[in-house]
Amino acid sequence: MAKKSKQIYCRLISMLILGYVMLQYFSLQFMDYSSDRLTDDSMYKKISKKFNMTKFFPPFYRVSTISVINRYISEVNEEQEILNERKFGPIENSSVVIVIQVHNGASYLQSLIENLSRARGISEALLIFSHDFYDDKINDYVLAIEFSKVMQIYYPHSIQTHSNKFPGTAPHDCPRNITRLKALSKRCNNALNPDLHGHYRVAEYTQEKHHWWWKANQVFHKLQVIHNFSGLVLFLEEDYIVAEDILYVLMKMQQVANKFCSDCNAFCLGNRLNSLKLLSKQDIIEYSKVQYSAWSSEQHSIALAFNRTTWSAIRSCAQDFCTYDDYKWDRSLEYVAKNCMEPKLNVLAVKKSRAFSTRNWPKLNVSKTDVELRLASKFGQLYPFKLKLSSLMMKTEQPVEQIRSGEWADPRDHRLCLSAANAVDIN
Repeated sequence: MAKKSKQIYCRLISMLILGYVMLQYFSLQFMDYSSDRLTDDSMYKKISKKFNMTKFFPPFYRVSTISVINRYISEVNEEQEILNERKFGPIENSSVVIVIQVHNGASYLQSLIENLSRARGISEALLIFSHDFYDDKINDYVLAIEFSKVMQIYYPHSIQTHSNKFPGTAPHDCPRNITRLKALSKRCNNALNPDLHGHYRVAEYTQEKHHWWWKANQVFHKLQVIHNFSGLVLFLEEDYIVAEDILYVLMKMQQVANKFCSDCNAFCLGNRLNSLKLLSKQDIIEYSKVQYSAWSSEQHSIALAFNRTTWSAIRSCAQDFCTYDDYKWDRSLEYVAKNCMEPKLNVLAVKKSRAFSTRNWPKLNVSKTDVELRLASKFGQLYPFKLKLSSLMMKTEQPVEQIRSGEWADPRDHRLCLSAANAVDIN
């Protein structure tokens, strides 16, 4: 019995010594990595290659990875590094700042970057990629850009880095479809505040609106490089296809607005693929036409552009935007445009789209888009010498009333949204 006890004791000592050695080894390795400055080569990738811990230590690996990503995000947002600035020079008020909202669609983003590389005037623009998900492949695509100035920013409250706490899904959050009575009985988070349809928040739904609002505030109020920029900021998303004359047409639209449309304070260069039809002789003529109307989320959310003055009017309605019970940023903006903004949001829009959203659409429609743009280029309809203001749309038309989507009744979402607008501006 004594001999057996001695064997168990020896094994325990051996296990403790082995555990101590392993702990010291991993501590030294992580200290070595943490002492290095995070670079564009990605600390995330370095640690993934260095330690294959997903099999043996999945919880420890996951926490360490998120910690590294958070540090990387913090450094990138603080440094505000502009790639290729020496090659292309500083941003001018006559050029365009293009802000691209990126999630995790690497293949989508690769196509958009290829499109933008062919756009006339892109070398004078500043591309700002705003991410809510860190991914090595996406990072590599952005860092490989050589045709324009480039900056990256990261939404710091993403689900990726807050998977088990708000604004991700906290352990005691109410399930989406639970009744209010059951939620009160369970005493889960936000039991008192279901949305207008009786549902509780879903983190994946809320992130897009949070990200859109944060990035606009970040761009106009936090980035030193455009602190005094008074030109246009064009908002795109990772899944867009854009025509090569998109920036050329945007500049032409600004000239039309200055001359004939003093109430126009926003520009739209996009449309939805369900409005796409085969190219006809009438369509070819439409490439040189623009139209004026009140801003509508259904018609004007793709490739929206405006300047700092218009943004200031939008931001002044932060309370309405951030508490409106709709998780979609464009419908929230429409509500603000109709009920709060002064002056109202009036848009000059192209009749033939220069930008298409391809997410959730079959490859056939994507191919049709490519065909249409190639035919338009072949027939000389891109780069119109002069834009014509459509007489049919000269009067401001009120947008069709939209049914609210809900999913935005949690006071925590309201507070987080408002915090982006209430942050202190740059000096």
